[in-house]
Amino acid sequence: MAFAATWGLVWTSLDRYYEVALFWPVLPFLVAFFVLFSTIIFIHQLLKGQQATIFELIMLVLNASIFFGISYGLVSEAFGQRWTAAIAAALAAFYTGHLYLFLSKNRRDRGLALGFISLAALFLIITIPLLLSDQWLTLCWSAQALMLLWLVAKLDSRFLRYVAYVLYMIVLGRFFTVDLYGQFGRRLASDMTLLAYAKLFAQRLIGFGFPVVSMAMAMRLHIKPADAGTLALEEGNDIKEIVPPGPRLITVAALAFGMLFVYLHFELNRTCMYLCAPVRLPILTVLWLGACIACLSLYMRSAAKALFVILMLFVVGTLVKVALVDLPSWSISVSDYCFRMGHYSFLEAGMRLLDIGVVLAFFVYAFMLLRRNGQGRRPALFFGYGSLVLFLFYMTFELNTFLGHFVAGLRAGGISVFWGIFALSLITGGIIKGVRSLRFAGLALFLVATAKVIMVDLGSLDPLYRIVAFILLGAVLLAGAFVYIRFESRLSAGREESVGK
Repeated sequence: MAFAATWGLVWTSLDRYYEVALFWPVLPFLVAFFVLFSTIIFIHQLLKGQQATIFELIMLVLNASIFFGISYGLVSEAFGQRWTAAIAAALAAFYTGHLYLFLSKNRRDRGLALGFISLAALFLIITIPLLLSDQWLTLCWSAQALMLLWLVAKLDSRFLRYVAYVLYMIVLGRFFTVDLYGQFGRRLASDMTLLAYAKLFAQRLIGFGFPVVSMAMAMRLHIKPADAGTLALEEGNDIKEIVPPGPRLITVAALAFGMLFVYLHFELNRTCMYLCAPVRLPILTVLWLGACIACLSLYMRSAAKALFVILMLFVVGTLVKVALVDLPSWSISVSDYCFRMGHYSFLEAGMRLLDIGVVLAFFVYAFMLLRRNGQGRRPALFFGYGSLVLFLFYMTFELNTFLGHFVAGLRAGGISVFWGIFALSLITGGIIKGVRSLRFAGLALFLVATAKVIMVDLGSLDPLYRIVAFILLGAVLLAGAFVYIRFESRLSAGREESVGK
């Protein structure tokens, strides 16, 4: 009753008689009322050794809420809203001191301990948006969450850990919605100077980079927590474990990886568009492949099926990006087996070589790594055969585009010759390595190249280029026959071995 009567009288008096000039005479009385009602609960428990009831805990929260609400209005009216952060910071320090005194006396009261932790964390979190602009909220909240996780180890408090998790969820929400849209949702000014862009880049690097670093440090604290302090929370003052350590670590690692990947995707896209637009697509492909390499490295260490699934998702995402974004930007024509018609740019050709070349390099690297470490035959074959198909596709379109612009008469025959050379390399590799599927693929491609010469090239090539194409393709066919004759003994031995089995 005294609690309600006192705060009711304070509210009525301020509503009727308060003026800004009375701020300093009024504030000490407000603080005195707040400290009195807040401390009564703690002192009673400290002296009598009785646990606080739910009614007392409600009074604790109501007392803090009423005082903060009244003082917020007085301070903002007298000095501006930013100074209200001092009230929130003072309340956070006040309840932190209560918690310290509570733990130093070795008291056992779960409700009171969790009440002090909750109020200290709440007012600490509130301090940041009152003090800073929206631009730095995510950064500061991520720093607070990391600090809370460090305190978790010192206090050995599971409840405080989940408070830090809630704060990290707020950080993630702002990171993926407010911050990304605020920084990348608008176009750059056409007359922006390099110095002005460098300043914006530095702000983004700090604003987005620190939350990612905070998540990485949080993962580190989960792997190797700090040593517990002398004021560690007793079991009776804490809550039970909700999420096991393993899933927590995996979740934190995945979120840190996702935040870094999404930010770099937006940042590289924006920066490349400003500095050198043609290199944007290959650089983004390199980013996707960087994620693939990270997943592949983790998979090679643990052989976890979930990691392989994530790896394949990134691989498929990379291929979809190349097929649906990169190739259409170069005006690919599937029906004509070429890229941009009517104009050939060596710059675009170089970007295509870089874009698809890094994908080919990753496929070859993954094939060799998986095959050497014995992490499954099928994954290795996927990357091995995938690299061959991708190389055939790219070279066919690029060579056809080049010949169409510079040696148009040899365009059709040149593709046939290339297919023949590629088929010869497949047959040779299949014989040397003892891979029957490669030999059959080479023979099938020889058949397709020959059929193309007879059905298409004879009617479309000029007489001179027709002779050149036939001579080159004939030389390739003779080379294929020589390879089969040269390695006939090895093929016979392989057949006898398979029959014997």
